[in-house]
Amino acid sequence: MNDPGKFILPMLGITVPHPFDDSEWRYEIKWDGYRCQIHWTDRLQVFSRSGRDLLQPFPDLADLAQLFDVPVILDGELIAWENGAPSYYALQKRAPLPHRVVVFDCLYADGEWLCAKPLATRLERMHRVVTTQGKIVVADGIIQKGTALWQSVRDRGLEGVMAKHLGSPYLPGKRVGYWKKFLVMTRQWTKVFTISQSSEGQWLWRMSPGNDSRAVIGTLPAPPGWSAEAQDVMTEKGKGSRPIWRLNRPLVVEVEYRELTTRGKMRHGRIRQWQYHT
Repeated sequence: MNDPGKFILPMLGITVPHPFDDSEWRYEIKWDGYRCQIHWTDRLQVFSRSGRDLLQPFPDLADLAQLFDVPVILDGELIAWENGAPSYYALQKRAPLPHRVVVFDCLYADGEWLCAKPLATRLERMHRVVTTQGKIVVADGIIQKGTALWQSVRDRGLEGVMAKHLGSPYLPGKRVGYWKKFLVMTRQWTKVFTISQSSEGQWLWRMSPGNDSRAVIGTLPAPPGWSAEAQDVMTEKGKGSRPIWRLNRPLVVEVEYRELTTRGKMRHGRIRQWQYHT
């Protein structure tokens, strides 16, 4: 890395099932928005997680250029506020709402690359070059008390918690155990009356919250080893060219998901356990 004007693949964390407490770790709120990277050199650039320009869909972010005195690269999360809380759907809709960037890491500052430095050092530099003002919010964090923060996040209806080892370097493009996230998830029992198939041939279970097979809150890949060939199914007419099969023996499935969208569909859903309906 020698050009601070070029996009850097963001470092990623692994998902763990439960919060934990450790004095060598820093815990932050995981905000529900778009990962973004701010570059201020001779001009302002704001990149998405994949390197896409975010200034075009969110032109109000141009105000960020007024907040920096030295060249800097900051890692953060772009969020939109709606009804006093972050709204992922407002970002998707490009709704004309207040946008903020919560910054939580500093990769470059005033001519020095910081990725090889430990997180604790990068945070010190971040606080030197930027403060909470305008559209910038500098992320708060606590040491050791990950469980307490997760409980607070759950009670407030937020997405989850990011745990970061204070000695960790910044590893561009890597998903590693130096960063861990534990999310607030909803669990629900559903029924599977009908199935479909992906374009790759994988069987898909269509989850219904009650006894109405037409009400589907999500479609998830069938567990490994399950095959429709071994079931007694009846073909129904599907939407478009993709058929839907009805199971003569429905399934009862416990799912876990982040939330239901405004259209009533699961977001970040997965299957926890299942059995045949008796």
